[in-house]
Amino acid sequence: MALRLATQACNAAVRSRFAGHPRCPRGFTSASPPPPHPTTPSSSSSCIASTTAEAPSLVPPPPSVPPPGSRSGRSSSSTPASPTFIANSPALKLSKRLADLARRDQAAAAEKDEALQICIAIGRRLKSELSTFRAADVLQLLTSACKLEQRHVPMLDAIAAHVLRGMVAYPLFALCNVANNLARLGHRNRQLMDALADFLAEPSRAGQLSPVDIASLVFAYAQLSHHPRSSLLEACAERLKGCRLEIGGPNAAIILNSYSKLGECNPVLFGMLS
Repeated sequence: MALRLATQACNAAVRSRFAGHPRCPRGFTSASPPPPHPTTPSSSSSCIASTTAEAPSLVPPPPSVPPPGSRSGRSSSSTPASPTFIANSPALKLSKRLADLARRDQAAAAEKDEALQICIAIGRRLKSELSTFRAADVLQLLTSACKLEQRHVPMLDAIAAHVLRGMVAYPLFALCNVANNLARLGHRNRQLMDALADFLAEPSRAGQLSPVDIASLVFAYAQLSHHPRSSLLEACAERLKGCRLEIGGPNAAIILNSYSKLGECNPVLFGMLS
């Protein structure tokens, strides 16, 4: 009985203290004892605990390493040189600088000295960088050297080696111009001139030569006093018969003069062009 009276007195004190409080639990009267303290975690506590346990880690996973040889990874084998590496070749850069000097109307003494140093540097590098040069690059280099009157033998020999190695890839007109430029520089490479004569004397190739190509070609042999051992001159004369209306006066004079210097007598050709 005394315990019951004490409990009611305690409830009355609590109710009077928290009367009107917004958090005063409903139904908490003197007749009802306060709710027992929970001995098990509530649903909200369990939700918080489960959320905390299932939260993903903020540390990013380590990047995956691609297998060797894949596109994103580095292959152990050597990769081919890119188009940018080829364009940045030292010999090609020097060749372009030489072409810039050759475009000027009159080169000063300092520019001619620079052109000579460029040719020397190209001659040193060209043997190891022949694969970076195309037919157009070789022809441009020869044309620039010819205009600047730069006759550097190691460079010209390296150019001749390039033509000999890749003659099939050269256009026919480019081969004729290579021979013409070498002749104007006074550089005679017997192996190259013989190989050109054999290559261009083939009927299917000789039939594609223009009068300008033939004039450039036979002038080179006459200028170097190098008589072709193949049937090149006969093949060129045969080709000129089919395009005689396209032969201009200057080219006709060059062809006749070159055949005369080489001691080649072709009455049909002389009668047609005279």
